[in-house]
Amino acid sequence: MNKYILLSIGFLCSVTIIFGQVTSDFETNIEGWYSEGDGDYEWEIGTGTPGNNFRVNDDATGDINLSYAPAKFLGNWSNTTAGDFLSADIFLHQISGGYANGNFVFQIEGPGGKAKALEGTNPNPFDAWITYSVNMDPAEWNVLEGTWSGILQQVNELIVRMEYINGDEWNRLDNVILSFTPVVIPVAPVICSGFEEGGYDGWSFSGNGSVSNQTSGGNPGRYIRINNGSGTAVALAPPKFLGDWSLIDNHNAELHVDLNINGYTGNPLTTGFFVKIAGPGGEAEFPVGSEISYAYNESPCKNHYPVFGQA
Repeated sequence: MNKYILLSIGFLCSVTIIFGQVTSDFETNIEGWYSEGDGDYEWEIGTGTPGNNFRVNDDATGDINLSYAPAKFLGNWSNTTAGDFLSADIFLHQISGGYANGNFVFQIEGPGGKAKALEGTNPNPFDAWITYSVNMDPAEWNVLEGTWSGILQQVNELIVRMEYINGDEWNRLDNVILSFTPVVIPVAPVICSGFEEGGYDGWSFSGNGSVSNQTSGGNPGRYIRINNGSGTAVALAPPKFLGDWSLIDNHNAELHVDLNINGYTGNPLTTGFFVKIAGPGGEAEFPVGSEISYAYNESPCKNHYPVFGQA
């Protein structure tokens, strides 16, 4: 059972089974894809190959835009053969500038290491759909960390690069295909996002204002700061938190969030959810309670919120 988590804000201290070929054609929605970098992303209708697609707009102000696959693509890839493949269609529209250095198309990463494929790719021609495909043959990948067999044991991230120009551009992504069947890796604690490496550790955000990784003031070290004026902002957990939770012992496992609220106006929300989990079998919410007021202008270490734990 695949699940997703929605959190109103916070800090969190793995992967899924797919039966059959895995694809994203974006015909009905964004399918859980998201992008990290200095741009924004959207579901674009009527401009795919065919139909609809995933689009990333590059602001050309900083970090490289990388798109992250949803949980259905992740898990144990050890059953793949050298004849299996990973492919995607990419459409590049150049606005200004030239090709960047260090381009690649695909990256896979997990506890066993990291590997990239199709390095040095400069999509040509512009404004045309190009299909990129790589076999799951280690000779076609550059293993940057760890070993090929170790990486395939647990793939926590599948990345498709969505920025190729050292300047302004936008990119479209469509028809991402895995020709094989990843195997489930049951979620096993401890899984944590401490944000100490910089960036968002795969988290994405909706309904909020600016989001930034702060270098100090967390519990300890770095933390994610969210400026929000809507009252409806949510943070969506990355794939490493998702998958089959059926083996988790609810009496001895805990999901917790460290929270600090400052620079606020108005009154604390006392309705709606603090955390939501959902999947094909339904959804469940942990409600916002009056204790949320304890997070107002308090030290983060005082605001360790167990969401579920020992019964």
